[in-house]
Amino acid sequence: MHTKAGAAASDARVWGQLRREEFRSIVAASCGDRIVLGADLRAAAPSGPFHLIIDSVGGSALSAALSMLAPGGTCVHFGVSEAATTTFESRDFFTTGGVKLYGLALFHELRRREPAAEGLALLAGLVADRVLLPHIAIEASWTEIGTIARHLLDRAFAGKAVLHLT
Repeated sequence: MHTKAGAAASDARVWGQLRREEFRSIVAASCGDRIVLGADLRAAAPSGPFHLIIDSVGGSALSAALSMLAPGGTCVHFGVSEAATTTFESRDFFTTGGVKLYGLALFHELRRREPAAEGLALLAGLVADRVLLPHIAIEASWTEIGTIARHLLDRAFAGKAVLHLT
């Protein structure tokens, strides 16, 4: 999902990293030509250090992310699609100064911050107003959920899947 104004509206320089060239246009919608293509997140190191890194991969990507934070920077980690464990240079991490690793689990956040209905209403409103523009890769009947789930697990598409109830 990307925003028309998004982080760039606050003068942030947004970078995207992807493993497969065929998804470049989807990522470019959020960050223009600031894209690092490569299987390893370390390819992004020359573009850093970064104040915020959002990681949903884990494993080597999380290790690389922790080494590319600017002083006071934060890595938000919310997934483990590569590996559930990681190793990193702890001395480099703490000597950077004030860096943080934040584990984000959506359902914990919703309970802690606001009722889920409020957050979902906000997101639905932003989509309706075209402030948030989700990339919908697949639309199908809910009866195809098994096939769609398999495609998702196989990383056969980038973006959202919308299942219609009939």
